[in-house]
Amino acid sequence: MKRTYNTLRRAIADRLTAARKKARLSQNNVAETLNIPRPSVSEIECGKRKVTAEEFVLFAKLYNVSLDWLAERENVMSQGTV
Repeated sequence: MKRTYNTLRRAIADRLTAARKKARLSQNNVAETLNIPRPSVSEIECGKRKVTAEEFVLFAKLYNVSLDWLAERENVMSQGTV
């Protein structure tokens, strides 16, 4: 199946949401920790807003997951070192 940009962005959004919930963090907690507006966290998790490269790394560090898992290069949510 050929992946489009939008389907990949949606998949990344789903993984970010899953990782946040597994970490038992609210969107407010994430926004405060990463110093980004809370509505931005919601827009990213809904796939409405692109994630910058810097944010992508910050999310991975905060959730302690690998960048490869977030980008769907791995199937298992593994602890990451960024």
